[in-house]
Amino acid sequence: MARSFNRPLRISMGIAAVKKMPEDIARNLLRDEVHTTLLAMGVPMEKVKNYNDAFLAELPKIRKMPDKEAFEHMVDVSKKSLLGLGLEKSMVDRLRFE
Repeated sequence: MARSFNRPLRISMGIAAVKKMPEDIARNLLRDEVHTTLLAMGVPMEKVKNYNDAFLAELPKIRKMPDKEAFEHMVDVSKKSLLGLGLEKSMVDRLRFE
């Protein structure tokens, strides 16, 4: 279904946005980052939309976490969500996060 992609999923940018910007702006930035990455990997749009729900639901939680903990949490959430979308485990394991 999806193909390998060299650009990392930039979670740290989203965490910084969540902590410093209004929630709606931070959500839009993260949504754009996730959509761009997943669509470039060849994930169908309907699955990308489903990914948003799980990923964006975590934003209020990470606002209170230290940056490192928030990053690790969101990487874990991302991997589980991607596996739930049907991406192969080998592809999820190769995906880089920053």
